[in-house]
Amino acid sequence: MLDKAAEETLNVKNREELIKTFRDIFVEKDFSCLRKSVQKELKAIFNDDNKPVSLQPKITLGMGAKVLSKAYGDSVLNMLADQILLIDDKSTMQRAFEVVKNRLIEEH
Repeated sequence: MLDKAAEETLNVKNREELIKTFRDIFVEKDFSCLRKSVQKELKAIFNDDNKPVSLQPKITLGMGAKVLSKAYGDSVLNMLADQILLIDDKSTMQRAFEVVKNRLIEEH
């Protein structure tokens, strides 16, 4: 289902802008394009507490990684996108975020 949504998301006029926006979320940690409530939840991932990761950051980051995987034809990003949706703890989400970031910097 996420694959289909990502493919449909890329069928927009501003495709390159969308790709840049998702890329900036990971590479620059720039959440400014998102709603304030989503920004707050994404920033909370990087807090040092034991609260579980809520659904909104999982969907936002998972969809972002999925769209980028489709745009770049990158099977590693595709796998990471699927895994992001399953992550519940912040330390694992932080590591997944960094892996996506590093993959984008090194490969794309």
